[in-house]
Amino acid sequence: MIDRINGRLALVLAVTAVLLVVLVGWFALVAPQRSKASALDGQIGDANVKLANTQTFLRSKAAHQSVAQLGRLRVALPDDVRMSGILRQLAWASGKTGVRINSLTPSAPVASAGAQAVPIAATVTGHYFRIAKFMHLLRTRAEAADGKVHASGRLYAVDNITFSTSDKSGLISATLNLDAFVNGTVPATSTTTTTTTTVS
Repeated sequence: MIDRINGRLALVLAVTAVLLVVLVGWFALVAPQRSKASALDGQIGDANVKLANTQTFLRSKAAHQSVAQLGRLRVALPDDVRMSGILRQLAWASGKTGVRINSLTPSAPVASAGAQAVPIAATVTGHYFRIAKFMHLLRTRAEAADGKVHASGRLYAVDNITFSTSDKSGLISATLNLDAFVNGTVPATSTTTTTTTTVS
């Protein structure tokens, strides 16, 4: 009788031990992995939602407007000096207004508010109102209105203008201190050159 009880007790104890091992294994190994898998499923779901939202935005009108706005900003504020582009734009304004550019002296870029400025000393000759139009054309190459950038060329600022002599025909010689702006805050290394351009 005692042997039967001991046998049954041993069986019960063995089954209990096996169940205990299974439960401990479940809580120690399987449950954390299921929790991690559930968390990963949640992260994958969030990533899919963000991806869908991004794809929807990229196909939207607002995204195309943002890309166009960025393109205009890069026209107004390029990432490097691009002196050849500056010279072409000055020559264009000169041809439009009949102002003769006698000399251009660019200097190395200097830090400006949120950008770099390329100082340019320009000496020009022309009638007063033509010189005024020349400066107006340069200033209106890039403008911002109603939160939108409009740019057909570089962003310029006229810091100073000094009129010197005029002749009997009404032609005036003037020295303009211009700034052409470059995107970025660290001044780039540049070589100062003097260019003389004559418009017939």
